[in-house]
Amino acid sequence: MSEKPKPLNIFFTLVIIASALFIITIFAMSANILGDENAPMTSIIDRYSGIALGIEFVAILVFGFLAMALDRSEMLREKAKEEESPSADIINTEPPHK
Repeated sequence: MSEKPKPLNIFFTLVIIASALFIITIFAMSANILGDENAPMTSIIDRYSGIALGIEFVAILVFGFLAMALDRSEMLREKAKEEESPSADIINTEPPHK
């Protein structure tokens, strides 16, 4: 029988989303430099892009560390569960009685 695949860690998904927003913000800043100075989005991007990049950077770090911590705790839990399994009791360590 095949085993069920492990569910994806939600924090890894959040890292991907925060990274995508970070890249989109950088592209918007680059387009802003090359674009029209009188466009309405220019002032918004100029005003808030630094704050957005900072928030996205912190989000990537926080979600990344949370993802690694959750992954590590799940791995340790699975390892402990394997050590407690009854298959380890097959070998009898007591000497035979006469």
